[in-house]
Amino acid sequence: MNKLKIFINKIFLMVFYGNDIELLTFPNKKDRDMFIWQAVFGTVVVNLMFATFFSGIFIYFKTPDGLMGYVPTLPSIAGIFLIFSGVITEKIRNIKRVVVFLNYLSKTLILSIVWIPLLINNEYTPYIMLFIAFWGFLANAVMSIIINNWFVEVIDEKIRGRYMSARSIFTLIISATIPVIAGRFLDISTDKYVAFCVIFTVGWIFSNLESFSMSKISNPVKEEKDYIKYKFKDLFSKPLGNKEFMKFIWLMVFFHIVWNLSMTFASVYQLKYMEISYTYINLISALGAILQIFVYPVAGKMIDKYGSKLVMRIAFFFFMVHGLLYFFMVKQNAYILFFLLNINAVFINPAWALSTFNERFKIIPKQGRTIYDGFFSTVLGIAVVLGPVIGNLLRNLFLKLQLKNMELPEFRFLFLLTFIVLFIMNVIMFLNARKRSRHDENYVKFQPLKLLKKKNTYIDDSVKVYKK
Repeated sequence: MNKLKIFINKIFLMVFYGNDIELLTFPNKKDRDMFIWQAVFGTVVVNLMFATFFSGIFIYFKTPDGLMGYVPTLPSIAGIFLIFSGVITEKIRNIKRVVVFLNYLSKTLILSIVWIPLLINNEYTPYIMLFIAFWGFLANAVMSIIINNWFVEVIDEKIRGRYMSARSIFTLIISATIPVIAGRFLDISTDKYVAFCVIFTVGWIFSNLESFSMSKISNPVKEEKDYIKYKFKDLFSKPLGNKEFMKFIWLMVFFHIVWNLSMTFASVYQLKYMEISYTYINLISALGAILQIFVYPVAGKMIDKYGSKLVMRIAFFFFMVHGLLYFFMVKQNAYILFFLLNINAVFINPAWALSTFNERFKIIPKQGRTIYDGFFSTVLGIAVVLGPVIGNLLRNLFLKLQLKNMELPEFRFLFLLTFIVLFIMNVIMFLNARKRSRHDENYVKFQPLKLLKKKNTYIDDSVKVYKK
């Protein structure tokens, strides 16, 4: 029995931590473990209340296509107002209490949208649902700013890339199972509306478990001198005065406009026009999540060794491929193309999630961190809103052209435009990176094969060193 326990422990450490001794012995392991639980429960919430099912409930109530373009971007739209939160978030002394309250408030508001049709069921129902969901996402966005600051305080930069990779593996297991079960439940339900109510309610229950896990994380220690009273103008002047930060901002703004002018229509394109079943969508997404388990550790090692800029450029390349795949998607090949899209996303998600987070907080100074992060979310939210606005204008233009030789040109030309612009951007970024590497004394040559070689970090049978 003892040998079996040791064997299972070795498998666990190998799969989730890659036998990385530093990750397991670095100080504050208890807090890191609770952040993993927070991510696990939070991922259940995201998969049930924020992703496909969120768009699905609006499609079920026949939300107009023009309005549907804004549904997936609602969290980013809510983020526009975060710039005004900096004055308050910088003064918070009990982070745990505020986070738990905001988490309960935000998820309760989002849950309420599935119950609204019981009270109001007419042509205005989707608009009322969207309005209430907006306030839920706004509260969630403020909470996310605080959690980001909390996370950066607790997780040391030396291990952050690898730790985020390990943390993501736990969440990927959730993403590989929960959506499949929920999607199948929705597909076989005779009453879709009741099924949506059940799915959202289960998500709300798990949000309370997420709050519990966050209540067990240590409050960051902050000296009295660190509580600086910021003026309203500081919300703009501090970020705008940081040249390195603004370079990163403009890159993110440009990308999100180009991406969202077409990809905000991806869900409605798949569900309404391609008629892909929820079961298939979630099953293939689950396969992608499983495959990401092998990609995340590589992305984490790359960030810790080569920096986040290189990994971000790799993500941009796969984003470009994503746009091209959507352009070729029609009903005859929708199921095959959706599979390929999820394989492509296997590389996008780890590279993008880890690189953008680490690059952002490497640039943002510690003092006034939530002000910078609030500014970032606001500007990004504006870019995400502009994307579907431009996309809708172009979509209507393509509709007026009445192109009869192409199936659904109003969507497919948008996907093609995203591909073309990202292709040009990738070429420019590649040439600039080559130019910088010639003049950078600290440049480390990228050797991808070395990342696949495992270090000699065999875990001793006695796991006492890894206990709290």
